Amino acid sequence: MYGYSWNPSVVSGHERGIVALAAWAVCLSVGVAAGTAAKGAAELALVHVAAIFTLGSLPWMALHLTIAYFNWPKALVPPHRRGETGSVTEWWRQRAARDKDRGPGGG
Repeated sequence: MYGYSWNPSVVSGHERGIVALAAWAVCLSVGVAAGTAAKGAAELALVHVAAIFTLGSLPWMALHLTIAYFNWPKALVPPHRRGETGSVTEWWRQRAARDKDRGPGGG
């Protein structure tokens, strides 16, 4: 499973979802900046960081992963890469082809 992350289809998927990944990084940076800029109550700064991170960056990370692994939603995938299959779909296709070659006994 470790080698799966270096599979070319996975790398290609992360390239497709780079905009959502960049938005995640921006939200994370804003959350940390808001936490450090809030002077006074340390617990209030922690609440700001947690709220901005959770409400802003986690949906972006989820969106990046759906684009990277499933190539969906198509409207957010770059137009020249919409015809590609997601890395999970590619993995299932390779697995099905490998299982087909093994035959019914699996060996």
